[in-house]
Amino acid sequence: MKGIVIGLFAIGFSILMISSVATPASAVIGQDDGDGHPYVGLMAYQPVENGPWYITPGGSATLVSADVAVTAGHVIALPPEGPSFFFGFHPHAMGVVFHPTPFDISATPDPDAVADYPLGFILREISEDDVHKATPFVNPDFGSHASGSGRILGDVGVLVFDEPVSGPTATISSEQTAGELLRQVRAGGGKITLVGYGAGEFRPPSFPGDGRRRVADLTVKEITNGELWAWRRAETDGGGAPGDSGSPAFLKGTSIVVGVLSTGTFESQIVTGFSRVGSTSACQFLADFLDDLSCSQ
Repeated sequence: MKGIVIGLFAIGFSILMISSVATPASAVIGQDDGDGHPYVGLMAYQPVENGPWYITPGGSATLVSADVAVTAGHVIALPPEGPSFFFGFHPHAMGVVFHPTPFDISATPDPDAVADYPLGFILREISEDDVHKATPFVNPDFGSHASGSGRILGDVGVLVFDEPVSGPTATISSEQTAGELLRQVRAGGGKITLVGYGAGEFRPPSFPGDGRRRVADLTVKEITNGELWAWRRAETDGGGAPGDSGSPAFLKGTSIVVGVLSTGTFESQIVTGFSRVGSTSACQFLADFLDDLSCSQ
């Protein structure tokens, strides 16, 4: 049933109208996660060999085995291989920091690092000892096709760690149809749980991250074969922000990852789009790195 779209709620207005509503801008709108999701980490980058490591607005990643973390493809895709979050920035190395508060928001950023980064984001230096170094791999289907609405599909990537990471892990959703995922989401009250840092800070800092891992529930709006769209339907719902790319969407009340944050109307943090990890394309890609993940083809 290629191209199936399943909406959980009847919405009588457009996404553009939704995005016109102003809300506070401060990373994931929600609560401090603390140690609630220790397997969700923040991306870190080393711009040059033997140089310092920085936390950037590159997003989050989720540990799904001792050797592998899953994130969004655009977080780790380097030109010219694919659409890149870096827009010409070529880091020498990448890694992940698993800590609920990986940096001190009161610390003064490195002005030289800011000048070297082309997007105008603030970079904060972090100890190399805190970084789990990894090699990135991007779903080859990322950017190669789009749905009828023009949304990018297959925005999934993995990081294979140089050394195993100790500690608890999340679980990747098995391959499933949009209808199967819909039934699971309904069992959780029609919501998913978003966990991320939103640690990227624009210059000027219109979306300042507070250096903390945060958690929030979002109401699911639409599910397709490759995408999941959620929004702040209720006052108690949360939303994503710049720097949250790659952040996991969990089935509510579980550690099962069903999507990674790919896009959204982050100006108002109203609508958030996730690339589904249980799509056929994503499952086939992820199965090359996760031995216990089986796919239909």
